[in-house]
Amino acid sequence: MLCATLALAGCGRTPQLDVRTATPVKPVEQFQAVQPPAVIAVDPPNGATDVDPSRTTLSATFDRPMDPEGWAWVIEHPSTAPDLGDSTWDAALRTNTAKVRLEPGRSYVIWLNSPQYSYFKDRQGIAAAPYRWTFTTRKSR
Repeated sequence: MLCATLALAGCGRTPQLDVRTATPVKPVEQFQAVQPPAVIAVDPPNGATDVDPSRTTLSATFDRPMDPEGWAWVIEHPSTAPDLGDSTWDAALRTNTAKVRLEPGRSYVIWLNSPQYSYFKDRQGIAAAPYRWTFTTRKSR
């Protein structure tokens, strides 16, 4: 089959193969596609509707250790953006926690990475898939 393939390609001669040094090739199905890191949990939960407006942190947990030098808490629009402060990583480099100031009775939208800002990356430099996170704080009582 190799000779026929080479002949069709214009080789014109029979190749000499040394089967003693041939390396087996893995079947295609054994190769795994590299998946980007993914957000597996956020606090408060995505879509939450009764978040305490006095909370002072937001956190996002990834499915693997991340690069501690990068992060991207991205606002979608100023009207839905919380007042975000600095963020820190836990010892396992999987959870990033940001300081926040929230207001009662507001809906918030945050992106963890976005098409324009993809600084949450794993230790191999692969950017996390963008994640849109929404929640609403409860009204004052």
